[in-house]
Formats: sequence, C-alpha cells, structure tokens
Amino acid sequence: MMIKSVDVKKAINELLHNTFPNIRIYGKEVTQGHIRPCFFTEFYENSSQKNKVYIEHTATCYITYLQEKEDELEALQIWDELKEKIQGKLKVKDRYLNIEDTEYQWIGKDSNILQIEINLEYTDTKTITETREKMKTMKLGGL
Repeated sequence: MMIKSVDVKKAINELLHNTFPNIRIYGKEVTQGHIRPCFFTEFYENSSQKNKVYIEHTATCYITYLQEKEDELEALQIWDELKEKIQGKLKVKDRYLNIEDTEYQWIGKDSNILQIEINLEYTDTKTITETREKMKTMKLGGL
C-alpha cells in the first residue's frame, strides 16, 4: 500500500489531537482568525524512485505552537509530551513510519514561538499492473 502525503498529515494532526485534545489545529490556509492556544502544521515530502518497484520518501513536518501568552516552561512541556508520545514511529493507516529525528527551535520576531520539526523516512512499493495480454498457449514445432 502506498502512503499518501495527505495520510501522513492526517496522522500528525490525529496524534496532536489525541495528545492535546483542548488545543486547536490549523493548516497553512489559516492566516488570521485563529484562536490561541493552537498548533499550525505543515508537511513537506521528497520522493525518489529507486527502481520500477521501490520509492523512497523523506518528509518533514513542522508543528508550530502559538500560546495564549508566552511561557517557555509550558512550551517545553508540550515538546516533552509530544516527544514521549512519538517514540520513533508514526502510525499512518496500518503502517508505522520511522521517525529519523525530532527537534525544536524558537522562531518569530522575538524567538518565543515553539516550532517542532519531525523528520520521517519510509519506502513504498509500487504495484505493477500488467497492461499487455498474457500468452495463453505456446505451440512448439520441431524438425
């Protein structure tokens, strides 16, 4: 089964929702009108076809946490809780994707907004469907 980008993004949002049910989650399309505290999630993926069957994916998910008011300890508690929940794997549908690393940084004009980065790597196998008609019989002639 091929993992789609939308499935990974849904899995990240589901993980956040299950871990922090009282914090809203927004996507890139929301530029104003959000209610704090909240998460903004972004997902970027790079795919490389290795041969006819295997596709390697590297992906990065950014989770930005906007607090009601800046509080470094609260932000670090969010980071610790999320890091504890992840534990090296992300469940996407019926698969578990490897999380290569997680880290956080402080962003924004005053460097007081927590942004978490999750890097994933996984391989998909492509199902090849035959488009040509298969040979049904073969007649051998001899001398």
